[in-house]
Amino acid sequence: MKNRPIISAVAGHFVLDYTGQIPTMMYPILLLSLGLTYTQVGIAAAVYVAGSGIGQPIFGYVGDRLGSRYLLAMGIVVHGIAIGLLAKVWSFPSLLLFLALAALGSAMFHPLAAGLVSRSAARRKGMAMGSFFIGGNAGFALSPIVSAVALKAMGLDYALILIAPAVLVAAFFLWASRDTDGRAEMLEAVAAPDVTESSDSILIRGVVALVLVLLLRGMVFGGLIVFIPLLYRGAGLSAASSGLALALFLGGVALATFVGGVLADRFGKKPVVVIGLALTVPFVLLVTAQPGSALTLAATFAAGLAIGSSQTPTVMAVQEYMPRLIGAASGLALGFTFGSNAAGQALTGVLGDSLGLASAMSWMAVGPALGVLAALFLPGPLRPGAPARRTA
Repeated sequence: MKNRPIISAVAGHFVLDYTGQIPTMMYPILLLSLGLTYTQVGIAAAVYVAGSGIGQPIFGYVGDRLGSRYLLAMGIVVHGIAIGLLAKVWSFPSLLLFLALAALGSAMFHPLAAGLVSRSAARRKGMAMGSFFIGGNAGFALSPIVSAVALKAMGLDYALILIAPAVLVAAFFLWASRDTDGRAEMLEAVAAPDVTESSDSILIRGVVALVLVLLLRGMVFGGLIVFIPLLYRGAGLSAASSGLALALFLGGVALATFVGGVLADRFGKKPVVVIGLALTVPFVLLVTAQPGSALTLAATFAAGLAIGSSQTPTVMAVQEYMPRLIGAASGLALGFTFGSNAAGQALTGVLGDSLGLASAMSWMAVGPALGVLAALFLPGPLRPGAPARRTA
């Protein structure tokens, strides 16, 4: 991690994901000021996440071909400005407009930064990617705590202040990467992945299983990050309480993305994914048990740990399938994850309006349960240390 561009990419990930969590903390205020429904909140959240998800493979491919340096820095700035302007929204359509612009900035940054980190890790790729993800998820986790206090003291204008760190970290990245040739790095030849030893049928089976895992895990993560604060506010708890719960959940995710990468280096990707998804089910069911209680807060943290543990191994798997287009591969993995987050947010919002928010969030446990079944079909041994099956 002595590489300056990598350090600056991790710093950029922290700032971008810190500001990216601000809308979640603003939704309870906007729910009242704009007269939004749970369905509209779900749609708004989905626009941001789905827009980023759709754009990431595109920008990842463009960066692979043309270079990532300026595009990556531009993404940080565009995202920061768009999030800041949420302080001035006057209607539901204006909210959607600024969230769409923020999604564009996020789509520019994420795949190119993930590709940069992956290419720079000759060994222990899981630890390197885990470091990148923990940077972003640390921003996610810290944001609710700070934002709950700041929004109470300053109102929505707090978002305007966040434009400054976005501009500063983009400038830091351009300075740190000034001696690099982004296009040459993007087109650098890399070794063929291990999956070439497997037959086409095994590869196809692995890709399908991986897509299902990304979809099912992403839906539950997306639903929880948006509606945990609303669940707590609906139960009559303070903004500080809802911020603490969300921070615990995202803190668990942040820690697990690093730990999951380290464990994948040691034991393989498949067992980490299967066990993480299996542990997600009971903890998600406990998230809504008694909002604010010590047991529920502990379960919320544990749910974040379980969900986050499979993030780094799944992104690594996609990158291995597309070794010469790391940016596009990262964009596909992260973009699909963002898209499934959006689907989970929209679905939870609709179910929340019809069944009640607590029941809707409990139903999210179905996703990781099905994800366990899909993960069993990923290539590689389930038992750590067992030899993988190979075909002639």
